[in-house]
Amino acid sequence: MTNPRYYNHLVISAPSRSGTTHLTIETILQAFGWEKGWALLLNAGGNMGSITERSFGVPEAVISGQYGIGVVIDFFGLSAIASGQPVEFAYPSLTSVVPASVGIVKGGPNPQEARTFVNYLLSEAGQMVLFAPEIARLPVIPDLYAKAPKDYPNPFKKKMGGVEFNDELSSSRRDVVNSLYDHIITFRHNELRDAWKSIYGAEAALTKSKSANAAQGKGMVAEARKLASQAPINDKRASDKEITGAFKSKSGLKAQLETEWENFARANYAKAKELAEKALASAK
Repeated sequence: MTNPRYYNHLVISAPSRSGTTHLTIETILQAFGWEKGWALLLNAGGNMGSITERSFGVPEAVISGQYGIGVVIDFFGLSAIASGQPVEFAYPSLTSVVPASVGIVKGGPNPQEARTFVNYLLSEAGQMVLFAPEIARLPVIPDLYAKAPKDYPNPFKKKMGGVEFNDELSSSRRDVVNSLYDHIITFRHNELRDAWKSIYGAEAALTKSKSANAAQGKGMVAEARKLASQAPINDKRASDKEITGAFKSKSGLKAQLETEWENFARANYAKAKELAEKALASAK
């Protein structure tokens, strides 16, 4: 997702609007660590042609040919393939298998019908329905994969994951992560994308340059990359109870932090673009 060749060819939904996208973002942060994870997300964010308001918009954009690569939960890709769409799906080398949950609402009007549905869903017959092309989910009964469609992913045999997902950590900082993504990527997308475009242009020119100032230019573009890859808060602060509590109570601290994050992002991206443009000039 960070390859310059994919600039303006990627699409993702905002994690604040999509629970599955949030889990993807959180998995990246847990797989690579907070600092490297945000560096990856900011670089990938600069490559995004669009950040949609709903997760369904991502597969639709890829199927229609508007964008080449979309970041989606697996069943979007698998169901599209099963329905004959000319797309492919690949699991990341570092990912996590996060089970979907089912529950009965306490005090609901139809508790017996709800229990009947849950029991059916967890039965062999109900789990087999998950293989249907329009659903394309992964059953939790290992033996059922012997009856799965050809080439269907099997999390019990195929090595999938590599990340031991910490759901308590994810839950505790969910609102912080979603808001941070919005305020440094979603809401500042144009500035972020412009910064990375300038960085890519400078790097390409410097690779071919024979200018005596090329070494200085490479230093400037390296600093530009650093600025465009920084998150304004570290992982310890993001998990601090004062911070997580502020995002649950909608306090004045929440508004203050979000303003600080936007100002940080705006300043960093502007400086990154400026340095990259100077680096480009040094290549001539």
